[in-house]
Amino acid sequence: MEEGNSAHRGVVRVHRRQVAVRCARRVRGAQRTTPQLSWALVLAGGGLTGLAWEAGVVNALVDSGIDLRSADLAIGTSAGSIVGSLLFGGVEPAEMKKHIADPDNSPLNISGQPNTDGDPMANLQVFARWSAVKYMDTTAAQAIAEAASRAKTMTEAAWTGLFEEIIGPLTWSPQLRIVSIDAASGERKFWSNDDGAQLVRIVPSSCAVPGIFPPVEANGSHYVDGGLWSNTSADYLLEHRVDKALLISPLGGDGDWAGLFADRATDREIEQLNAAGIETVLLRPEPQIAPLTAFDESKRVAWFETGLDDGRKAADRVRAFLA
Repeated sequence: MEEGNSAHRGVVRVHRRQVAVRCARRVRGAQRTTPQLSWALVLAGGGLTGLAWEAGVVNALVDSGIDLRSADLAIGTSAGSIVGSLLFGGVEPAEMKKHIADPDNSPLNISGQPNTDGDPMANLQVFARWSAVKYMDTTAAQAIAEAASRAKTMTEAAWTGLFEEIIGPLTWSPQLRIVSIDAASGERKFWSNDDGAQLVRIVPSSCAVPGIFPPVEANGSHYVDGGLWSNTSADYLLEHRVDKALLISPLGGDGDWAGLFADRATDREIEQLNAAGIETVLLRPEPQIAPLTAFDESKRVAWFETGLDDGRKAADRVRAFLA
């Protein structure tokens, strides 16, 4: 997509999937022992610009009287792990702009950081391997993470240090799951506060885009961005008795392979949720944020404002959906 003024032209797309046969789902659910959960919030990845848009949407929805913290379960991937940690960690949405989109105050400034002595060819290998994958699996994820471990990026200390100010003081809410990928096994890890890990390390691990940012060590293993597998990882909800899921996902589009990859994974997961009897609403900007332009720091304020506008437009439909 062309960046330019496109952020100001964003019009949120709301996709609602109705479930026709509710009674069938109740029969299946009656055989399970897990408690019934009303709804889940899925906060997807999106780079710096997607992070700003997502924070704007969350701000507008909360300002419209929608209690997003009432979600029984929340999944945060990459940028969504930042928004989720702030939201469920007690930071008021109105303060998110300062942390995320204010260029004078946000610590999330990636330019000018010290680099490792990695191999630039490994960076190319990451994206060559990733772009060849239609749907991610553990073998492909492991191979991509291996190349990422050799890539030239900023140092791990510099990367995790960017999160100290905004994530360090937060308490990990029991509702929140954060997704990252085990670099050794290629498997997804859905972190919770029960894992005994530090939120200030798990969030940067979830945001550690292979080939752009370094893998992050946590609990004795190294992890990379959960978005390597899926921008949303909403299929996690298939293991839980959730009635509804609200997905907020800025990334995608058909402008490059990474956008197509993100859309394929999210669309497939929504189909899986609907087939399991879970109603879904997906909020996306129009146009979506192209992954290869998602780290333009200069566009954060514009995308935050677009998120505010899109969130206000979607508020009535989201409120009705969650009623």
